[in-house]
Amino acid sequence: MKKTFLLIGLGTAFLAVSLWVWLSNGKSARAVKAKFRLGGALLTLTGMMTVGSCNLTRTCYDPAPVNEVYIEREVAYNTAQNVRNGDQINIQVRFFSAYGIKVTIEKGVQNREVLQSEVYQITEANTEVVHTVNVGEHVGEAHLRVYVMTSEEYEYEGEYLFLNVLE
Repeated sequence: MKKTFLLIGLGTAFLAVSLWVWLSNGKSARAVKAKFRLGGALLTLTGMMTVGSCNLTRTCYDPAPVNEVYIEREVAYNTAQNVRNGDQINIQVRFFSAYGIKVTIEKGVQNREVLQSEVYQITEANTEVVHTVNVGEHVGEAHLRVYVMTSEEYEYEGEYLFLNVLE
């Protein structure tokens, strides 16, 4: 409350000194000096009042959260998860502002032959997508990749999972 009254008092004094500078056509060095000092004090006080309004976990200048995609895993990151056709894989989507996600299951690392590909439109910021594995007759190593689609044409890889497809 003290800071608010101080801010009002400094603002009034700044207006009075500004009038003094205007009436002297800027020729009074004392008036210009006083205006700069009061302006600096106003800026400092305003800055001090603003910093207190930010909480400690997020500053006023943090950017908005980006799109986050997480695959619920049953194994460690560099370990293949055993799956069969018909198994479901849960994908968590948070802070989402993009068009959607594209889930592909690919055979091999080098040739990246696509065994399955599906696009899911995301309409809510925090949601869960359930993807059902359907790779046909393929048995063995595969990679599930989740791409974040910022539009219908542009995408970037957001998450991956090594799979071991069983019969």
